[in-house]
Amino acid sequence: MAPVFARAMYFDGGEYGDGILSKHTFIKTRNVELPYTPGNEPRAAIEVITVLSSGDTVAFVGTHLDHLKDEKDRVAQARKINEVFSLNTYPTILAGDLNARPESRTINILEEIWSSTYDRNQPKPTFPSDDPQIKIDYVMFYPKDRWKVIETKVIQDSLASDHCAYMTTVKLLD
Repeated sequence: MAPVFARAMYFDGGEYGDGILSKHTFIKTRNVELPYTPGNEPRAAIEVITVLSSGDTVAFVGTHLDHLKDEKDRVAQARKINEVFSLNTYPTILAGDLNARPESRTINILEEIWSSTYDRNQPKPTFPSDDPQIKIDYVMFYPKDRWKVIETKVIQDSLASDHCAYMTTVKLLD
């Protein structure tokens, strides 16, 4: 598999950020720094562009938005994600721990551009993994008319992470 890492900050003698592991090689990668308030943790969005076995070129963006109760940084980060990735020439998937509930301002801003894969009437909780109570993990796609959601599933496993895995199967449309 092909790995790529995007540093958001130096931490404890190493680096802290986001990573992507793919069975497809990367044509291009980039690390987009996201806005944050001085004193808070820096955040980033990592993007890879790859060619699928079908021959389609797609972009995939992974991120982990601010975790603080005050939504200020998450809102700014969502706006930056919309600004940067809505310009993509390839169909794009956005995934990650967005630390925001479905009805939040952050998710509303993202959903101005992105389509979400969760059931808005009954969003399945993804956190904490030992007793899921809230949904804060997402898979979204852009443009809205290029993807179809086939299946979504929350996988509860408290050994692998403090979050449940949120698995989504999507189909790229012509």
